[in-house]
Amino acid sequence: GHLVGASPNAQFMAGLVGSCFGLVGAGGAFLLFTSAYPCILVETADCEFPLPAAAAWKAIALAIENGITIGYSIDDTMTPEGLGLTIAFPLIIVVSMVAQHFWIPKRFHWVIPNWNMIALSWLLPAPYAVAQIIGQFALYAWQALNGKSAEDFKYPVAAGLISGGAIAQLI
Repeated sequence: GHLVGASPNAQFMAGLVGSCFGLVGAGGAFLLFTSAYPCILVETADCEFPLPAAAAWKAIALAIENGITIGYSIDDTMTPEGLGLTIAFPLIIVVSMVAQHFWIPKRFHWVIPNWNMIALSWLLPAPYAVAQIIGQFALYAWQALNGKSAEDFKYPVAAGLISGGAIAQLI
């Protein structure tokens, strides 16, 4: 909305109306896919396609719902190294964020990684990471050729490419 000069009230109303249509569309799409592919809801049903991203998100949902046992879980999946990383990574992230906020000059903030993206990259299958790298290099080239155009249209183009990729996977 900001790019086209819409007021905050108009942006809110557009988001509200869009969410209502999205609820209907998402519900309908869910019903369509679960009737076409029962393996989405029933683990024992055969799937015609792999679901690596869905399996990763399912593992996260189960961990959130059931909790994670610190130390060794029932099936010995938590090793001492895993426990160490479970403690070390949050500490590293907190220290880097505090350092970025209080001590590192703003011109060097690009050095601090985006920890959300790192975590997301561990959940998504490799083709998504490859697509992100290709998209980032394409954006760098676009910015070098026409910085104003890249700044104005990078988000709509990225959204279109993501949607097109999703539609292509369905076909």
